Amino acid sequence: RCRTLIGQRDELRARLDAYSAKAARVGLLESPDVVDAFERAHSALYVAPTDLCGANDLVGQYQRLIAALGDS
Repeated sequence: RCRTLIGQRDELRARLDAYSAKAARVGLLESPDVVDAFERAHSALYVAPTDLCGANDLVGQYQRLIAALGDS
């Protein structure tokens, strides 16, 4: 069970890194909203114990923000 939880956390960290790379590609790294969303998700993923449900929500919010701002 512990390995499964750590795997989920690591997957969320990888997703956050991937979305951050996308934010860089579309020029959003200096957007205050994007920076704030990244910092909230990053903080949630780099604390022990990690609230996986909350972290998943924050990574999803970051993803949606990048998608919305990147398309505009």
